[in-house]
Amino acid sequence: MRGLLVLLLAVCCNAVSASVDLLTNSEALSIIKRVAGASRKAGFVGTYLHQHGAELETFRVARVVDADGEYEKREPLEGVAREIVRNNGQVSCYLPDAPANPADVKRNALTKLFPALINDDAIAALSFFNVSRLPNERVAGIDANVLLLDPRDALRYTRKLWFDPSSGMLLKIASLSRKNEIVEQYAFTELTVGGVERKQIRPRYAHRIDIFTPDRNRADPARTQVDSGWEVRSIPAGYRVVRESKVAVGNRLTPVSHMWLSDGWGAVSVFIEPLPKPKHSGGDTPAKQASAPEQAKPPAAVPHMLINQGVVNVYTRSVNDMSVVVMGDVPDAVVTAIGNGIAPRVPSRAAQ
Repeated sequence: MRGLLVLLLAVCCNAVSASVDLLTNSEALSIIKRVAGASRKAGFVGTYLHQHGAELETFRVARVVDADGEYEKREPLEGVAREIVRNNGQVSCYLPDAPANPADVKRNALTKLFPALINDDAIAALSFFNVSRLPNERVAGIDANVLLLDPRDALRYTRKLWFDPSSGMLLKIASLSRKNEIVEQYAFTELTVGGVERKQIRPRYAHRIDIFTPDRNRADPARTQVDSGWEVRSIPAGYRVVRESKVAVGNRLTPVSHMWLSDGWGAVSVFIEPLPKPKHSGGDTPAKQASAPEQAKPPAAVPHMLINQGVVNVYTRSVNDMSVVVMGDVPDAVVTAIGNGIAPRVPSRAAQ
């Protein structure tokens, strides 16, 4: 009986090893570079689904790549009718009618540009994953190759990639939690690579709002740093501060400090602003308030709080009468570590 049990275990182990092929670093790097290049540069037309948490959206997208550059039109098939058109670095949103609030249009137009999700930073971060080849699966009618990126730490989601073995185009990508649950995924339902014409990129709607206009006379905004006066001590391994800036949030008149960190696969935004000052009671006159400054109430602290919204985690806390909000499509360990590491920047001796 014991011999039969050993034999069955050996058969199971052989079956698992046959279905999961662990790649070397050079093999994984070669494949991911090919997928990234095809997904960013190939012309195509298709329809894809984006599922994040309980939300499901459908998009139609077409891209042309020619001697003049890259042109792309992305159109959500539910909700408010709009078209997001990219002309090289220029991104605009077209609507059938003039919007009541253009700022809302700009915020809602921002979306990840599937399938061009794998950038140079993501490729460099492959060292934090064990990459395996899984059995082929069909996606959008294509017998797709499948890769599993299993993180070596708790600072990244597990990623599963499906791609066309012929063109290298990314067909589907899923982010999985530590419980092996899908927290976000993109997947083509139909795709045609090549044969796209410029007329398929032309917008149908008349009202245009520019989302992003590159300034060729100014340094690359991704490289331009604005000193926020804050820093992240003990940044999680593999992540880096991509840029700092001052941004408008909601209806606030005063811009807040913003830091953006990434490891190439996930992005984290940090917003830092003064805590709101408490309102004085109606019985206090200005003279009474001025005569007793020592009795002024300090701003109410923001509670330490961790909120999960599907693939996105949000962490809040207070630092020196400042509100800190950290949010990103990364595991909760990352936003917590970054939030707890936020501190006023200590001036260097050279600056002093």
